Amino acid sequence: MAKEFTKKGEKPDNEEGWHVIMLKDEDIKKKGLLHKLIGGSGEAAENKPEKDDKEIIEKEIKEEKKIKEEGGKYSGLKEKHEKKQNLLKEALSDMEHELAKLRKQKEGLEKELSKIEGSIGSTQNQEIQLRNKISALVGEEVAFSTKKSQVLEKLTKIKDKLERIREIESDLKQVS
Repeated sequence: MAKEFTKKGEKPDNEEGWHVIMLKDEDIKKKGLLHKLIGGSGEAAENKPEKDDKEIIEKEIKEEKKIKEEGGKYSGLKEKHEKKQNLLKEALSDMEHELAKLRKQKEGLEKELSKIEGSIGSTQNQEIQLRNKISALVGEEVAFSTKKSQVLEKLTKIKDKLERIREIESDLKQVS
C-alpha cells in the first residue's frame, strides 16, 4: 500500500493541507501516480495531483470504502501491515547495529591515523636533527680540509727549507 496526501476532509485538489489516502501499489503503478507518492526518504511528495489523477483517486477512495464495508479484500491487511512494519523495524535495528560497528571502526581508524601522524611527525623531527648534524659535520670537514691544506703547505715549505739546508751543508762540505 502507498500513501498520497491531501487536505483532511476535502478533495485532493486543495493546496493548503494534506491527509492520507491509501491506494494499492498495482493501481498506483498502472495509473502513473507513483511520482506523487511518498519518496524513498519517507517524506510526502510535494506534488499535488493533476485533474485526471483526482478523478482516479476519488474512484479509488469509493472502491476502498465499498470493499471495507463488504469486508472482503482487506480482511488480512492489518496483519500484513504489522508484518511489514516488524520487518522494517528489524531492518532498521540491523542498520543501527551496523552503523554502530562502523562508528567504532571509524574511531579505531582515526586513533590509528593519529598514531601514524605522530610517528610521521617524530620521524620528520629526527630527519631534521640528522640534517642539522650532517650540516655540522660537513662544516667540520671543510674546516679540517682547510687545516690539512695549510699543514701540507707548511710541510712543503719545511721540505724546501730542509732541501736548502742539505744543499748548503753539501756546499760547505765541498768547500772545506
